[in-house]
Amino acid sequence: MIRIVHPADDSPHPLYAKIVEVARRDLGQGEIGGNNAGPFVEPLMRGKRGPWCAAWGSQKLIEAYKELGLISPLPHRITGAKRAIRAVLRAGGIKLEPEDARAGDIFCLHSKRGRWKGHFGLVEDSDGTGIVQTLEGNVGRAPAVVRDDLFRDLTDPITYLVVRPPILIGAPRS
Repeated sequence: MIRIVHPADDSPHPLYAKIVEVARRDLGQGEIGGNNAGPFVEPLMRGKRGPWCAAWGSQKLIEAYKELGLISPLPHRITGAKRAIRAVLRAGGIKLEPEDARAGDIFCLHSKRGRWKGHFGLVEDSDGTGIVQTLEGNVGRAPAVVRDDLFRDLTDPITYLVVRPPILIGAPRS
């Protein structure tokens, strides 16, 4: 039996700091030899070319959970921002208001009409007003790299879905 735990905002679980720590290890890594290509990107994408933001972000989540001996809400690395964010929500992640985003949370870009723009990233820091510093892969023109120098206004008219990953306690499903 697996139980989902959501720590109170004033007592964050070590998982969220670990997500940021694990993601920061890849700063500067990215494409070599073309758009969505190279020895860093291709293993994330299982040898296929394509946008790699969600594959990178979901892999960082899996690594953070594993390093803390926790059950990952993601059974494997996921390519595609929409699929990745939905998998975290199905596993017990909770949607947040942009102002409630904090380090270790996930964001996904989408429009007010619910149409996905297809970008996935991790929150590195937040000022509590919806302005966050992010860790993102596959940002900018080729050769794109993992960056932490981006600031996003999560309250912008091009809206964002912000999700806090769950902490799963118990025996893994077989």
